[in-house]
Amino acid sequence: ILQGSSTRKIYRILDDIDEDATWLSERVWSTDRTRFPERVVLNGEERPCFTPDGFAWAVAIASSRSNFVDGSLRILPFMDLANHRDLGT
Repeated sequence: ILQGSSTRKIYRILDDIDEDATWLSERVWSTDRTRFPERVVLNGEERPCFTPDGFAWAVAIASSRSNFVDGSLRILPFMDLANHRDLGT
């Protein structure tokens, strides 16, 4: 019923992320867990790192900060800063 809807594209993207994470896990991360730990501690919290969940989180963060420029998706650090309030004043 949703074949013609806009959700079809997001499911393709999610499938691609899963496939990429599986490939990376099997061929890269699992070969050296010292260099690619499954979990890291940040600000006292344990977080997934070189895992499918950690990869999905990283892709989501990068995607949420991306903008289309000249027909390509790009990360523009100065644009990301415009999204934040200066708490120092």
